[in-house]
Amino acid sequence: ETAGEVPMPSARIAADDLLMMMYTSGSTGHPKGVPSTHRNVISALFRDGWLQPKYDPDDPPPAAPTVERKAAAPR
Repeated sequence: ETAGEVPMPSARIAADDLLMMMYTSGSTGHPKGVPSTHRNVISALFRDGWLQPKYDPDDPPPAAPTVERKAAAPR
C-alpha cells in the first residue's frame, strides 16, 4: 500500500551551496567534517570519469550540457 505521491517543494540550488559533509577520523584520530559544495562534487565526478557530457551531433548545441552516468569508473 502506498500513501501516494508527495510533491517536492521547489528549491533554488546554487553551485556553491553545501551538498554534503564528509566525516573522517583523520590521521590524528580526531574526527572532523569536510564540507563539499555541489560544484566540488560534480567537478570530481566529471574529473574521475563517473559523469561525462552527453551530446547528440544531430541536435543543436544545448544551453547547458546534459549528463550521462558511466557504468564503471575508468582504470
